[in-house]
This record gives sequence, structure tokens and C-alpha cells, in this order.
Amino acid sequence: MTLRNTIATLALLAIAGTVSPAFAEKGKSNGHGNSGNHGNSSASTQGGKGNSANHGTASTTSVAVKSNPGKGGLASELKGLNAVKANPNALENASPNSQVGRIAAYRDAALITAEQAEALDDANEALSALPKPTRSVADIDIAIGALDPAAVDYTEALAALEEEKTDALAYEAALSDVEDAEEAVIAAQDAEDAALLTASGGRELSDEAIAYIRSVLNL
Repeated sequence: MTLRNTIATLALLAIAGTVSPAFAEKGKSNGHGNSGNHGNSSASTQGGKGNSANHGTASTTSVAVKSNPGKGGLASELKGLNAVKANPNALENASPNSQVGRIAAYRDAALITAEQAEALDDANEALSALPKPTRSVADIDIAIGALDPAAVDYTEALAALEEEKTDALAYEAALSDVEDAEEAVIAAQDAEDAALLTASGGRELSDEAIAYIRSVLNL
């Protein structure tokens, strides 16, 4: 599942009440406009904003998309980003302050976004596998406290409520995991955006340029 699909799923889940509406809304309106895929879910959740690779969220960003004059103008648009063609050893060993080092930092940030997107997918799958409780753990505790120990069916009623509480606790824990994963995707996307801005010198990049960069970096 790609992050684009995950965010769409999150929007649907938000309607059903199984994922935070704030994150689903961010997924619809604050996307990271990337044209390549991370190959997973984001997630920031999900993935970098303003890039042409698809993180699945859609946020405004300082790396705006513009049209490219064509293949002949791609190298001119890339400028220092043409160093993306450096061999893997150069990327691994480059100084952080060099152009190759800045490209390597962008690549690493994009990979982290992909990892966080996968984690968000996993968290959502785990949540969807659980039955949604009809009431909260707190409400179940109230119901347990209201039981009459002297009632004939007290033992059976208590057992039923304890089982309901166990299921509700598991669901609430899984929901918390999803919310944490959402925040991690958002943070990863923001870091990826910042890394691309640094690598591009703050310049606007076209869809074609970003797709090319991501392709060369195997993102």
C-alpha cells in the first residue's frame, strides 16, 4: 500500500472514527506533492512536502512545483543537483556541507519517511483488525462499579464487562499507536522537505526534476 493510499484510507477511517480527523485532514490538504512513490503507505503520514514524489499527504511548501522546459532544460534546472549521479561511495562518504552530502541527506530523509509510512500502514492494519468498542474503558469501569455483588447473575455480568474492558483497552492502545505513527510521518515529511530545500538551494523544482532525482536515488 502506498502512502497516497494510506492517507486516503485515513480520511475514510476518520469519518468512521478510527483515526484522528486532524491527521486525515492534513493528509487531504497538506500533502507533500512528490511525484515518485515511497513504495509504501503518511505519514505523515507518510511522504517530502513540496516534492514531486508522492508521500501521500498534500502540504504547501516552499519547494513549489513549476513546469520544466523539457529534457534539454533538466540539467540546467538541476544545477548543483546534477551531483545526484555521484556513485554510492561518494554519497556515503561525502562531507555534510558538500553538494553531494546535501543530496545524501535528502536521500536519507526520504528513506526515513518511507519507513515511517510503512509503520503507519502496520499500525492502521493492527487497528482495523480489532473490533471497535461501543463505549470507553472509563464507561465500562462505571458499569462494573454499578454491579450489585448480591445479584444472582453478578459473576456472569462481571465477566462480560471485564472481557469488554479488555477489548476496549486493546483498541485504545492500537489507536494510540496509530496517532503516534501519524505524528512520526508528519515529522519525517517535514525533515525530508527541509533536506530537499537545502539540497536545491531553496529553488523551486519541477515535477520532472524531482522525479529524476528520486529515480536516480532509487526512492
